[in-house]
Amino acid sequence: MPSKVYVIGVGMTKFEKPGSRENFDYPDMAKESGQKALKDAGVSYNQIEQAFVGYVYGDSTSGQRAVYELGLTGIPVVNVNNNCSTGSTALLLAKNAIEGGLSHCVLALGFEKMQRGSLSSQYSDRCNPMEKHVEIMSNFYELTASPMTAQMFGNAGRDYLKKYNLNPNDDVFARIAHKNHKHSVNNPYAQFQKEYSLDEIKNSPVIYEPLTKLQCSPTSDGSAAVVLASEEFVKKHKLESQAVEILALEMATDLPSTFENSDCMKVVGFDMSQLAARKAFQKAGIKPQDVQVVELHDCFSCNELITYEALGLCEPGKAVELVKNNQNTYGGKYVVNPSGGLISKGHPLGATGLAQCTELTWQLRGKAEKRQVPNVKYALQHNIGLGGAAIVGIYTLGFPNNSNSTQVTTPNSTSLSTVTSSHKSGRFFDQIEAKLKEDGKTMVSKVNSIIGFNVSVSDGKTISYVIDLKNASGSVKINDGSIKPDCTITIGDDDLLSIIDGKLNMMSAFTQKKLKISGNMSVAMKLNQVFSSVTSKKTEAKPVAEPPKVEKPSTQSASGLSATTTKHKSGQFFDEVEAKLKQEGAGFVSKVNAVIEFKIGECPNNETFSYILNLKQAPGSVSLNNGSVKPDVTISINDKDLLDILGGKLNMMSAFTQKKLKLSGNMSLAMKLNPIFSAVLKSKSKL
Repeated sequence: MPSKVYVIGVGMTKFEKPGSRENFDYPDMAKESGQKALKDAGVSYNQIEQAFVGYVYGDSTSGQRAVYELGLTGIPVVNVNNNCSTGSTALLLAKNAIEGGLSHCVLALGFEKMQRGSLSSQYSDRCNPMEKHVEIMSNFYELTASPMTAQMFGNAGRDYLKKYNLNPNDDVFARIAHKNHKHSVNNPYAQFQKEYSLDEIKNSPVIYEPLTKLQCSPTSDGSAAVVLASEEFVKKHKLESQAVEILALEMATDLPSTFENSDCMKVVGFDMSQLAARKAFQKAGIKPQDVQVVELHDCFSCNELITYEALGLCEPGKAVELVKNNQNTYGGKYVVNPSGGLISKGHPLGATGLAQCTELTWQLRGKAEKRQVPNVKYALQHNIGLGGAAIVGIYTLGFPNNSNSTQVTTPNSTSLSTVTSSHKSGRFFDQIEAKLKEDGKTMVSKVNSIIGFNVSVSDGKTISYVIDLKNASGSVKINDGSIKPDCTITIGDDDLLSIIDGKLNMMSAFTQKKLKISGNMSVAMKLNQVFSSVTSKKTEAKPVAEPPKVEKPSTQSASGLSATTTKHKSGQFFDEVEAKLKQEGAGFVSKVNAVIEFKIGECPNNETFSYILNLKQAPGSVSLNNGSVKPDVTISINDKDLLDILGGKLNMMSAFTQKKLKLSGNMSLAMKLNPIFSAVLKSKSKL
């Protein structure tokens, strides 16, 4: 019985415009991707028994030169060339070596160092391997000076529209490119990381009708590597938690139908893609509808469209409908090319198939960061090379009960209450939704941000919410990955419950690493308003004890305070606060209700000045600290850093995490300081 085969390690370089990165020859690329894959697998190169190395452009035995950067162990190294499907062909050969019992741990590595510009034939003194394909195409369309591959795939797109009587001026191909460029914004390995508008894509230079430049994959430099292992190896080395099983990896080549003068879709490999897909799904024992995420060979946007049907992702003639209903992106039936695909991630021929495997492995492990597709159980790969070879792969977690996958779980129900009722802190999001219905516009005007919450619930799963406090009257939704938050909070279910119940404050949760913040840290400073809107009623309902007597701090005349504030750059802040207290001190006192000390260090002549903001007794006051008052919280910061906060060059949360600002005492009070800084920043004074 064939051995099961698992992906245990993946790695890749960033894909680059050819020649744009210095000291990036193919051995350098291979070393980078190979070392990443070995590290991810937790194995050394000495444990690799064979290596299959793919590239299209290069001299013989370049594969050996590439992997010699990883070690010289005398293992068999096989060089692989199968046009654009070279990377996945190397993967297939590595899989076969394990499946057939020849090896237990094998490396598949691919690279390409390409020339700038369109692909072209390298030899003029011999038969071109695609001459029969081009001959068939020329029976339908006149050959032009445009790049040959653009003509082939562009004509395939034309034939699809003709076959189903669709508008030849339809923008469906541009929509696919728009999606893929949008996806690549979140991929640090992508050659392009810019989102283009649909009009920008449609109006970019025409390469060959209906394809514009932004609908075509670029030439690229780059490398990717994958380490495969047998079940015996995985269990022996206790790698179950990271192992991704290859349920199927099937190759098909051209069939008689390719050359039967029927249409250009068959010329570019529709039938061989369809055959490889049928074999793969049959072997895996699943249906196309069971798949959640797809990495598909979108060398041109036309090919992505026709391949939806070849893979069985939709019924014949329904591919356009799939695109226009957004069923090929986050929130839809499938997420196709979350990496950005070849169009935007790039297409170094020998590396492409292995980069697809890398992306799908990250998706199944829940390690795809901002690109993560929720609820991934099955992942589908499609890689094609004209001439021809089509490879289709299906992947799943090898040992789901032992997996350390951190996938974000988005329940299938679209009802918010159905999701929130499934975990303890869910009522927080129900309460926020209720608040937004009451007075959402006010909260939007105050916060003006989109905030994501990843809440870790039982069984190691994570539920992802997005609170939109930027648009209209605000909203609370389950995040399907289609919305990019300005700031994302990652927190456990019990810890979030403790915050909304008043048992834990945000600053303490942050310093205790119970709460993690990614994205725009300054937005985190606005979160107190979100939490207070939910917890305020609960707080007001508690019986209030008689307030403790606070010894009133000594005061000076305005001239006495200004005599000190003029001695250092950030001193004007305290003058401004004093002026604000005279105007609206009662409001600040009701919001903050605390005595705050500021210790300002590294002032001129190396002096340190200590101020007291009494925001506990209306109308509040600012004074120099003579030691007679015990503050609730003390903030220690250097003169320049406070000036940077006031000038908008630094925010409080960043200052805290960079240890430029230190807190002692009741740390939760620090979250209440934002209104003070905001009031000063809005003033007409120039600090």
